[in-house]
Amino acid sequence: MSRIIIPGSQRKISHWAGGSSSQICIWPENADYSRRDFLFRVSTATADSDELSPYTSLPGVIRYLLMLEGTAQVEHKGHYSLNMTPYKEIDTFDGGWESCAKGKVRDFNLMCRENSEGRLSVCAESGEIAPENAGYLLLFCSEGQAELCIGGEKIFLKKEDALFLSPAEPVHAQLAGESRLVCAHVWVK
Repeated sequence: MSRIIIPGSQRKISHWAGGSSSQICIWPENADYSRRDFLFRVSTATADSDELSPYTSLPGVIRYLLMLEGTAQVEHKGHYSLNMTPYKEIDTFDGGWESCAKGKVRDFNLMCRENSEGRLSVCAESGEIAPENAGYLLLFCSEGQAELCIGGEKIFLKKEDALFLSPAEPVHAQLAGESRLVCAHVWVK
């Protein structure tokens, strides 16, 4: 059983032409995004584009996308287009699709390889967070702060911190004011 606190201040940030990306978690721990040998990966990204810019092609990866700040126009050529606003829409799509987006945004990304699947949800009120399919659970404090209680242990997260649970466990979350947790549930098929 593993409970790993991931401070926002310790994340690696990589820059690209349209913005930056910050990896929160990759599993297994020795996986490398550039080798595409991960079971799943969780990250945030910023983009500042007034024109459609392409997403990285990731065949064999299912992507789950949520906007944290700003509005994005997302296009999956030959499939569908949508406008995404903060904490409203969650887009699930094949990473091998020809996809692009424009907007000044900050987003949250979950990427799952062929033998895993996931789900994103947003917790904006205090209460129980139940794990799904006894897999993995990552809780990302995107706004404010959270007090989490797991089996009697209290863990405090501030904005940009995350908690990774392997295997997933039930969590009681106490959120103050406008605090939000983004919950990434992942399980092996």
